[in-house]
Amino acid sequence: MSSGSVAAKGIMPGPLMTRVTIPVFAKSVSSWQQVAPGRHFRVIHDWFAGAPIGLALAASAQYRRVNGVGLQQAAPYLFRMERLMIEAEWWDYDDIDELADAVAGDVAFIIESALDARGQALIALPGGKTPLPIYEKLAAAPIKWKHVTIIPTDDRLVAVDNPLSNAAMLAKAFMPRGARVLPIGSDNKDHKAAGNAADARLQDLHWPPDLVWLGVGGDGHTASIFAGPDLDDALNAPKARRAVGVLPDPMPPEAPVARVTLTRHSILSARTLMLVVTGNDKRALLEQAIKDGPLSHLPVGRVLADAEQAIDIHWCE
Repeated sequence: MSSGSVAAKGIMPGPLMTRVTIPVFAKSVSSWQQVAPGRHFRVIHDWFAGAPIGLALAASAQYRRVNGVGLQQAAPYLFRMERLMIEAEWWDYDDIDELADAVAGDVAFIIESALDARGQALIALPGGKTPLPIYEKLAAAPIKWKHVTIIPTDDRLVAVDNPLSNAAMLAKAFMPRGARVLPIGSDNKDHKAAGNAADARLQDLHWPPDLVWLGVGGDGHTASIFAGPDLDDALNAPKARRAVGVLPDPMPPEAPVARVTLTRHSILSARTLMLVVTGNDKRALLEQAIKDGPLSHLPVGRVLADAEQAIDIHWCE
């Protein structure tokens, strides 16, 4: 595998761990094609026509006409388009134990790097069942937890001691280690007012987060950015806004309550962005959402389409 980040983290990939990089342009998807030993170019596929525009001609034809150069010589020009794409790196594991070890190691590295650089760390973690074995391993890491603040990426509007509370789950895992866990939800049934309160609480934190770790629901939601009347608020809130209240429609049957969630901009402001998913169905859903980009009908696709940082996606069946 090729990635400086792997070497920097000191992580040696196992024989069953692979990485696939999916570059996605703001208005196209593209793939690498080899034209000569050691030489590659991009074939750009238009989202609307669904067919190749050609050997990046739409982006570089005028440049090459004016300068009288061939496609390979125009490569530096083409590479300037990198800023228009997102990059999703898939890390595949044989089982949940292998995934948990790797993700816990990555998160511990991110926290320790933040502590070394700034003396404190702020991370946003998801709820749900998938992270539980990872949290157990992460909590055992020899980290200066008293300098770490943890917030939920989202939470249900229930009492903090309710089993549906993400903050309660995070507190149980990390407060015994000395971490500060800051709830962003409450049992306020007015989700708009709860969103305002969550945003005010987050405004007091040193921003941006060092890590935002997302999950993906079977319906394509991420954090608590659901389809429904508040989707636009979560996706297009002002940049200064860190959290909003949402009322999913339809309500998730496993937790039919209103929520508060980080906004898209808050999520994408993170220094590091990570997703952890399990199962073939969610992988297929997420791959399609990334491919569709801003045209995706799924909230997760809409959120990730504007990501400027590389996104690590950890997956096992």
